[in-house]
Amino acid sequence: MVYYEKLVRDAVDKGKQVVHYKVTPLYEGNRVVPTGFRMQARGVKAGGAPGIRFGDEVPNTM
Repeated sequence: MVYYEKLVRDAVDKGKQVVHYKVTPLYEGNRVVPTGFRMQARGVKAGGAPGIRFGDEVPNTM
């Protein structure tokens, strides 16, 4: 998760993008601890150009 969080932070801090960032926990069966997370981001640069974009599933490694 840290990798994706850093991508978003850099897009905002260094790239001056407006970013919509969403993280959704993924569960299997009756588990109360997520087995993974769906990480999504979509950014827009100044002037309306497309920016950062990803939609990946990341396993929960504890």
